[in-house]
Amino acid sequence: ERLKASIGIMREMPSVMKQLAIVQFFSWTPMFLMWVYIFAAVTQTAWGVDPIWFDPDYIKSVDQVPAEVTAARGAAGDWIGILYAVMYISAALFSTVMGKMANVIGRKPTYAFGLAAGGIGFLTMGQFTNPEIVDLNLLITQVSVPMGAVGMLVPMMGVGIAWAALIAMPYTILAGAVPASKTGIYMGIFNFTIAAPQIISGLFAGWIVSAVFDNNAIYILMLAGVAMILGAA
Repeated sequence: ERLKASIGIMREMPSVMKQLAIVQFFSWTPMFLMWVYIFAAVTQTAWGVDPIWFDPDYIKSVDQVPAEVTAARGAAGDWIGILYAVMYISAALFSTVMGKMANVIGRKPTYAFGLAAGGIGFLTMGQFTNPEIVDLNLLITQVSVPMGAVGMLVPMMGVGIAWAALIAMPYTILAGAVPASKTGIYMGIFNFTIAAPQIISGLFAGWIVSAVFDNNAIYILMLAGVAMILGAA
């Protein structure tokens, strides 16, 4: 009886919630892929490390990982923190204008704009391949990184805009469409639309990266960009 009741509730979901569930799939999948594969993508793209050094089977077959590969992985790992910082700062800045933007052009266009910005960010990240080393003063520290790594700060701003929209706009859109008496139930169901894309990605992304993209992680981020653009559409 509980199963029948649950199915009945899902069938009665407002159309806006069903539409948002589809958007959630195409927006949370890219975020999961970024969290898992951005380290490999940045290391391979900006530092020029061969994708073969991200193949566990190959690494097991060699006696020792070259020092330059280890150094590049370490430097890229440190730089990921800077990329995430730029992403969250961009999210915070966009959050300050997102509400006003929604009032002017509407909530759905604002949400679509945010996702499109993130999609473009993911799609363009692979363009930053300049290996020239530059010294960068970050106020709190001095770092030497490839120019390509510095360029990746720009697409991460777009991802930050998407993150801000993804966290706030779906609930804002949903709030006016869900019956007050069933808010708790529908919000619980809606939260599953956040978990489901990540579960599915976790099951299949590893195979796609190794079998389809030959461990070139930047391609999975480009696929994430396509997904986010579809979410915006």
